[in-house]
Amino acid sequence: MYPVGKVPLLITKEGKTIAESDVIMRYLDESKGPESLLARWGEAEFKRAETLASKLVASYYRILYTADFTEQDANLFREGCQEINDAIKGPYFLGNEISLADFLLLAHLNRFEPVMARLDGIAPKDVRDVKPKDKNYEKWPRLGAFLETMRRQPFVESVRVPVHTQAKYAQTLRQGLPNPDLQD
Repeated sequence: MYPVGKVPLLITKEGKTIAESDVIMRYLDESKGPESLLARWGEAEFKRAETLASKLVASYYRILYTADFTEQDANLFREGCQEINDAIKGPYFLGNEISLADFLLLAHLNRFEPVMARLDGIAPKDVRDVKPKDKNYEKWPRLGAFLETMRRQPFVESVRVPVHTQAKYAQTLRQGLPNPDLQD
């Protein structure tokens, strides 16, 4: 459907193909008109979240999906987590109300536990959601609380892949035998 085989992919009613997740988010949000999250919170905050999220992408990809990663990858991921933690202003990125920036950040931070488990030498079957007493939650408390808040949303809960399944899939990919049909 899409020439380079990218996902996610959205085909609009008009037949237009949209492949980048941030562009898909914007397109869907704009359909709400003046009630859109971007209209309420502004472009600048969305771009700030985009900049923060972009600091994680290359490092988490190498950590999760390649056989070898470097200490620099680990440091870049941790630094990105610290920057995001410092930027979060409440239960949501911008404070007490959800914004489009929250969805953008969640799309990248949802891999937090599988990445940290790989860095900490935890087996994929033992990866669990971060909780308040965990060392990584204590290190990045706002990030941990943000993940808990977003993951409790019914629209997230209903489609979310458990972190141990994400970690198991990443392991199969690193082994050269990707299995997207893993079950809990």
